[in-house]
Amino acid sequence: MTFDRGWVLAIAWLPLAWAAWEWTRTRRRLALTLKCLALVAILLALAEPKLRIQETKVALAVLVDTSASVSQTDLEKASQLTRAMRGAQGRHWMRVSPFARSTRELDRGEAQQGSLRPTPGEAGRATDLEGAVRDAIAVLPGGLVPRLALISDGKENRGSIARAAWQAQQLGIPIDTFPVPGRSRPALRLESASFPSLAFTGEQFPIDLAVSAPRAASAQIERDRTAAAQAERDHAAAERDRQAAALAANRPATDQAPQKISLNGIWREDSNGVTSIHLIEQRGNNFNVIYSTPGKGVVAKGQGVISGRNVAVRYYGMGNVAADCKLTLSANGSVLDGYCRYSTGQSGRQIMHR
Repeated sequence: MTFDRGWVLAIAWLPLAWAAWEWTRTRRRLALTLKCLALVAILLALAEPKLRIQETKVALAVLVDTSASVSQTDLEKASQLTRAMRGAQGRHWMRVSPFARSTRELDRGEAQQGSLRPTPGEAGRATDLEGAVRDAIAVLPGGLVPRLALISDGKENRGSIARAAWQAQQLGIPIDTFPVPGRSRPALRLESASFPSLAFTGEQFPIDLAVSAPRAASAQIERDRTAAAQAERDHAAAERDRQAAALAANRPATDQAPQKISLNGIWREDSNGVTSIHLIEQRGNNFNVIYSTPGKGVVAKGQGVISGRNVAVRYYGMGNVAADCKLTLSANGSVLDGYCRYSTGQSGRQIMHR
């Protein structure tokens, strides 16, 4: 046990001395005893005692790769692992999150039978390990010992697992990995594809594909209309962006659009010799933030909005305390400075730096 105001203990003996002095001079000794104990309790409360308790209850988020690169045998192995973890869960918190291009909820069949299924469609044709780790960190409850378990073949084609592992290390969250072989690399490879850069509606045009194979074989080519439509929409959006950029380049300097602000990443806050971590994940002008401190892990989460260089964020989850913060980003984009007002009525300054 520690005391924030240890000097108060130096005068905690005064009520006892007063009680000893009055003991022989009064007949109301019961009332005297109660008064003495009340004064001692008040002084001990003013000393602000703190008792550090080691938390042993674990919050485990299990990430299972269900992308197209994972075979059915791998999924069966992953299902066995998750069932074994569920059987040993006990009083601990646990959540299973399948992922491919992004994380998803277990469907009813997976939840009831405990057998994982591949992510169908276009969502299953990519593997984003970084996004999965970030989403898992965001759902971990505060006040417990955080931990992640990752079951995957490691064949990512989006994001960076190295960056996600570094962020988890900064937050003090270990990641246990369970590798699976995944599907073997296909011997059939697409070497190149060529087609005309310009074509007219209703006109036929050639598409030349160069495919290499270890031996002679037959193949079937399918054209995905959904993917083609998406590519057409992406091309139209790119053309609109190009035209907007050309218009912006011809405007006077005073009419230029403001530079886009990016808060993504880790921000540090130093207070009383302790460095706290704020992990921000931005989407457009909105963002989510995870707040953690050394020894306690994740203690709060929040949501915010960006307006120019002004940042408004609301934290929640700190017991029954919430905080509304108004911050300003420095010109070089490395410091957030402002004030926070808590639901208790108190306020304080907050300074974060990259």
